[in-house]
Amino acid sequence: MLIKKEIIRFNGQDMNVKFDLNSNDNFTGYQQEINVLTLFTSTDLVNPVIDGETSRYKHYQINGDIELGFNFVDSLGQINPLFINAGFTGAEIHSNDTKLLNSFFILDFYDTYNPNTQNKIFSTYLTKILNSDYDSNYSIYKISPTIPNQFYYWNIPKSFTTEALQTTDSNDNNIIIGYVMFSFYSAKDGSVRVFYNIENENTPQKMFFKVELDITNKTWRILTNSYLIYAYELKSSTDIYAIKISESINKLNNNKQDYPLGNAFNYIGRNYVTT
Repeated sequence: MLIKKEIIRFNGQDMNVKFDLNSNDNFTGYQQEINVLTLFTSTDLVNPVIDGETSRYKHYQINGDIELGFNFVDSLGQINPLFINAGFTGAEIHSNDTKLLNSFFILDFYDTYNPNTQNKIFSTYLTKILNSDYDSNYSIYKISPTIPNQFYYWNIPKSFTTEALQTTDSNDNNIIIGYVMFSFYSAKDGSVRVFYNIENENTPQKMFFKVELDITNKTWRILTNSYLIYAYELKSSTDIYAIKISESINKLNNNKQDYPLGNAFNYIGRNYVTT
């Protein structure tokens, strides 16, 4: 990011300062700058949007609530749904530390489990990770119409469902099969922890949970016989796939501004003084 510095001398009267949208002092109007910015932004898009319209799908109504749990692996190889295993301390958990509050779970939806041909259709996030029916120590969440959960609704592109219905092999032309993968971003260390489906541990679908979309009723559900769905973390220190995912994240320090002392600006010394 380019930063342009200007020194403006205060003359004791009200002043109006205009800021450009870019770093150049061009003799153009505000609307012209918007047009130029829009042109360059659209040119830089690698995958331009074909159809941005989406439909909202809710979880398939069943007799009981579905529980979705995420099991983390600690440094000793122990695995359970505790945030302590994800590298957070007990004090950070119980004090609602920003390192934990700024972390989130990620759900990625794909059209197939084959990494050579798959397309990622959409992503959604669970940012309210301490808002569950369990103690805050646990990463277990209910998916229910009566309990707020960001995974309950999915916004699915209509372009995907329209194309999928034309090529589906299902006997029911209103059903589409997809695959979801879960991961967790830790704001404490900037790492991404990847989860797998233990039911598919020895199959090519290891990283994915099979999902059924009902186009008619606008519902989704993970195809499983259990009301408790567990995702297990790949050991990030040894698994090659988990290492590559974590290394693909661009990490940066979000530094806080250090404001100068004083309450009045001295334009001669260009510093702040206390009056």
